[in-house]
Amino acid sequence: MECTIKTIIRKDKNKEGKPYVNKKGEPFTLISLQVEELPSEWMSGFANDYNAEWKTGDTIDIEITEKKVGERLFKNFKNLSKKSSRLDTIEANIKKLMMAVFTKKTDGSDGLEEIGDSVDADVSPF
Repeated sequence: MECTIKTIIRKDKNKEGKPYVNKKGEPFTLISLQVEELPSEWMSGFANDYNAEWKTGDTIDIEITEKKVGERLFKNFKNLSKKSSRLDTIEANIKKLMMAVFTKKTDGSDGLEEIGDSVDADVSPF
């Protein structure tokens, strides 16, 4: 669901001031979110690299889920449709390589020698 952020709150400590930690003892940050499309609803999720820069007014793409605990109904969100810039670069490199491999030049060459400088080697897994 594409939404516009109305209010966003990040918390890394509980009411007693103790840091939130997972089962492995690693710290994490919770996000409480209110969106224009559901103005009276609050939802929560976890902070990560993708949503680290979210701010009021941003348009975001999230999946909203509901979980019932006892008599209370909680709404949660997950990030959608954002790939890392590293993945975008890898995909672009693959497309360039595929074009070079599967497209013959009019002179009969395969074009592989031309592509060497245009591939971003910083993201190569090799």
